Amino acid sequence: MESDSDKTRIIKRPGSVPPPVNTNLTPPPVPSSSGDDPDATRILKPEERINRTESQQNVAGDDPTRILHPQGATEDSEKTQLLRRPSKRSNAPAPVNTGPGSSADDPLTGWLVVISGPGTGTYVAVGEQDNRVGRGGGLDAPRVSLDFGDSGIPRSNAFIVRYDPKKRRFKILPGEGSNIVYLNDDDLDGPTEMNSGDIIEISETKLRFVPFCGEGFDWRDTEAE
Repeated sequence: MESDSDKTRIIKRPGSVPPPVNTNLTPPPVPSSSGDDPDATRILKPEERINRTESQQNVAGDDPTRILHPQGATEDSEKTQLLRRPSKRSNAPAPVNTGPGSSADDPLTGWLVVISGPGTGTYVAVGEQDNRVGRGGGLDAPRVSLDFGDSGIPRSNAFIVRYDPKKRRFKILPGEGSNIVYLNDDDLDGPTEMNSGDIIEISETKLRFVPFCGEGFDWRDTEAE
């Protein structure tokens, strides 16, 4: 119950008119909850919090951007948050090709195309003179590397592909590995001439020989023009 001292007394003077009461007062603006005001303070409800453990888990795939939706939120919700992870792509320069066909000093003469085994669908280039073929990865790196995952291929010298620019023909020679090399299903026991479409087999890998140089073309023909 209010006391008399807390009450407001209005003393009317004789002849005075009370001022009009303004009934159109506008209430002070209420802060918007739409998120348009960047300086507004936002209170997150417990259900809007994002599980920290989930946000720290690695996400498979190359896209480093992950969209996390709080519980009960939709994609269009203002509560949707984007977490960006560092890109897994390396900024290191791509390895420089130093094998056959990479320069005028080591011109391309043909290809070995992987038609079966690890690396199927890929190819390697061969150049002039002797091309030692191996898996690579050792100190004595081969000129032509078949590093596609077939561990049965010797690292440095599984076999040799030779192109003789004077006679314009190819030969295949045995290497130094213990695995047998087959040419068209026959074991390779000595230098053998190769023709277009011949199949070389070693370990789990089969290669198809595709010549570029030969009787119809040699790089020396361009020097004469």
